[in-house]
Amino acid sequence: QQLAHEPVSEVVPSVDDLLATRGVRKLLLMGPSKASIDGVRSIWEAAFKGRAEVTQAVPTMLEILPLGNDKSRGVMKLLHSMNVNPQMDVCAVGDGENDAEMLRVVGCGVAMSNASEKTKAVADHVLEASNDEDGVAEAIDRFVL
Repeated sequence: QQLAHEPVSEVVPSVDDLLATRGVRKLLLMGPSKASIDGVRSIWEAAFKGRAEVTQAVPTMLEILPLGNDKSRGVMKLLHSMNVNPQMDVCAVGDGENDAEMLRVVGCGVAMSNASEKTKAVADHVLEASNDEDGVAEAIDRFVL
């Protein structure tokens, strides 16, 4: 059996210092507002083009991950270990940009009403309810039960 561990978050002096001194699996960039994150997103996308994926889970945070390291990879690995067919037996629910690939690889991808446009575009179904309005319960009721 394997366990995963994420170290405690810490503020670092610079990204260059971080990359030079440690193995990095994910960078989280947090800002005080959506506008502040939107303002720097293109800079980070250009800096990591071809090396990492820049995505957003929530409006005030960017995630930077190595290419191919997204929720779909973890879901597929888990399903493979359980001998579960993702196209026949799985329904996934999401709202953030970082959920889009996961919704794309399963047979039933459901986006909440408050989902990012990228996530809605790849979903098989888009609900009228948000995650704060019992959207997950609605998805389970409609597509699982």
